[in-house]
Amino acid sequence: MTVDEQSLREVLDELRETPDYLAQNLYFDLLEAIEHALDEAGMSQADFADRLGKSPSWVSRLMRSEQNVTLKTIAEIGLALGLRPVV
Repeated sequence: MTVDEQSLREVLDELRETPDYLAQNLYFDLLEAIEHALDEAGMSQADFADRLGKSPSWVSRLMRSEQNVTLKTIAEIGLALGLRPVV
């Protein structure tokens, strides 16, 4: 391993321990769970938006990681999908 590769690896290791990195991973986990639940239920994003009481554009932003969510919103998502979110 070269010095540059080692330096890059060290920087990446440090980044993996930041709240921003961990939060983004949690968001990706949420999106995977939503996609899986939608597929299992045969539900479209538009149907999901209706159940959630949100606009289709809101759901679209959510699925593109452009929508910030609160714990309450995660609970609402779970209820709309018949799931119980666990942290």
